[in-house]
Amino acid sequence: MRRKLVFAFILAVFGFAGFCQNSGKISELLAAEEISNGQASYFVCVYQNLSDENILDDEAFSVLAEKKLFAGSEKSDEKITLSKACYLVARASNMKGGIFYSIFGSKRYAFREFKALKIIPDKADPMQKVSGQEFLAILNGFEQKGKTK
Repeated sequence: MRRKLVFAFILAVFGFAGFCQNSGKISELLAAEEISNGQASYFVCVYQNLSDENILDDEAFSVLAEKKLFAGSEKSDEKITLSKACYLVARASNMKGGIFYSIFGSKRYAFREFKALKIIPDKADPMQKVSGQEFLAILNGFEQKGKTK
């Protein structure tokens, strides 16, 4: 299991580097034990070409908040949960998903869809805080498996 995580991490770093040229941002993300909504927003915005790589975390959060990907009560500096990270990647990418995700489009079903695709482990907790390495692994896994749906 640990070997798979290390392999996924290496793939995420090299695979995601093609989408984001700012190595300082990647280094900062990899060092973070828990990332914020703003940090996740930055990488989603750059990944989806919603902005260039020079955007600030708060600005990226605002871009995604305008697209209704964040509730009005959420803040840029709050730590992101695993279910929210899955939801953010799925909704920003217009993932089709399964029947319940297609109907409801909620964090719960985005999380379950990522589990079904084996992007996140079956025993993952939707409320756990996401590290930088985990977030890059989610993006990489989505790039490999989620776009095919």
